[in-house]
Amino acid sequence: AWKYKDDIRKMHKIQEQYLFLVNHDIESVEELQSKSQMLTQEKKACSNEKSKMYRAKKKCEELFEIRDSMKELYEREQAYQNGDEFFQEEHELWSKYEEQLKAQGYSFEEVIKLQEHYNGEITRLRKLELEAQKELRVVESLVKELDEVEREMELKKEQEKKEVRTQPTR
Repeated sequence: AWKYKDDIRKMHKIQEQYLFLVNHDIESVEELQSKSQMLTQEKKACSNEKSKMYRAKKKCEELFEIRDSMKELYEREQAYQNGDEFFQEEHELWSKYEEQLKAQGYSFEEVIKLQEHYNGEITRLRKLELEAQKELRVVESLVKELDEVEREMELKKEQEKKEVRTQPTR
């Protein structure tokens, strides 16, 4: 099977190209170029949106640091709430963090949801960007092959013209 590795790769590439063309109803070079432009714009839009999400998430970094500190204290705070006086110091620290969040207009649960939101959106945008990039690679390989075919056809025409010129006339 190893000696057919290159052939198998070529087959997978051709299948990927075929499925791309069929799934996007592309029947002409113009439609392929249009799809390429659309995918490029889509990739840029995803990248820009992802950058905005990262910047927004960065603005909340202090909130997330407080949440991380509270997360470490969570079990001890629960034990204190259930009557275990041993965790008095941790409870005071928890209360301090809770007040810091409250001063910024958030609760512990809201900060958890906020971070989940940013992480989810960044993951979704990254996935969309990667899908667009993958499809762009397929388009680029199709365009490259089309260019090669056009070049080969031009060379054949030139050779035919030369042959016609060099043939003796009777």
